[in-house]
Amino acid sequence: MYTPSQHPFIPQPKILLSKHERWRQIAKVLSLSQEAKTRLEWFIYHESHGAKNVSRTARHFGIHRDTFHHWHNRFTETNLRSLESHSCAPLKRRTLALNQSQVDRIIKLRKEHLLYGKMKLKAMYESEYGEAISSWHVQKVIKLYHLYPQRKPLKHNKRQIGLR
Repeated sequence: MYTPSQHPFIPQPKILLSKHERWRQIAKVLSLSQEAKTRLEWFIYHESHGAKNVSRTARHFGIHRDTFHHWHNRFTETNLRSLESHSCAPLKRRTLALNQSQVDRIIKLRKEHLLYGKMKLKAMYESEYGEAISSWHVQKVIKLYHLYPQRKPLKHNKRQIGLR
C-alpha cells in the first residue's frame, strides 16, 4: 500500500527556507522597489559572503561604508519596507500667513508700481498702511498671482540679421 512517507494523512515535513531566501520571497510579495532589493542584497552578502566585514561588502557593491552603515541602521529584519527610500522634504513648509486684505493691498501696490521690486513695495506698504510685512510675503504674492511686467519683444536691426 502506502509507505509511511507517502501516506496522505501523515503531515509531510515542511522544508523551511533560509533567512536570506525568506527575505527575498518577502521582498517579492511586498513588491519592493529595485533600490530596496539592491540594499537587501547588500545585507544578504554582508551576512553570508562578506563575513560581516563592512569594508568588504562596500567594496564588492561599489558603495561607501557610510552609506552601508546608514542603511544598516535603518534596516529591520521584520520590516523590509525600511529599505525603501523616503522623501527628505520637510513635513511642514512655511505657509503664506497673510489675510485676504493684505494680499489685496499688495496686489494693488504692485499693479500701480509694476517695475518696483519687493523691497521698495515692502517699504511703501509699511508707510501707506502702517503695518509691518516681510519682503518674502510680497515676493510670494507677486509669484502666486503672476504680477510681472510684460516683456517687450526684441527688435532686430536689419543689418544685424543680415550678418548672421
